[in-house]
Amino acid sequence: MQKESIQNDLTKVKNLEGRIQTDMAGTQTKMDDMQEDMDGKFNKTDDLKGDFNREKQRMSLIKKFLNTYKNGLAKQITYHAMKHDTKKNQILQSEIYTRLNEMEKKLIQNESSIYAIQQYLEVKGVESNYQAQFTDCM
Repeated sequence: MQKESIQNDLTKVKNLEGRIQTDMAGTQTKMDDMQEDMDGKFNKTDDLKGDFNREKQRMSLIKKFLNTYKNGLAKQITYHAMKHDTKKNQILQSEIYTRLNEMEKKLIQNESSIYAIQQYLEVKGVESNYQAQFTDCM
């Protein structure tokens, strides 16, 4: 009985030794992979710096171009705004514009007078119809 238990323990120890060796081999493989990754990443810093500097230069050129384009657009906007203001002032100072505004005001006044007269006529028409019906009934 004691012999069997010792043999079982011995079998377990042998199994553990095999498993430990397998785990050690796997761990060594992982360590090698990690070392390669670190070497690959940390040794490429010069390449990354070069890429960064090239991208920085490219962005700088784009910024210069856009600033130039922005200045050109600002000049065009100023030119067109001045042109618009000049035309607007010419129209406001024009005799035709003044006459058209006066005519428009007169039309509004006339429409208002016409509406008032129509209302007055409708009221008088209703009153005369009422008086005519009242006299017919008598």
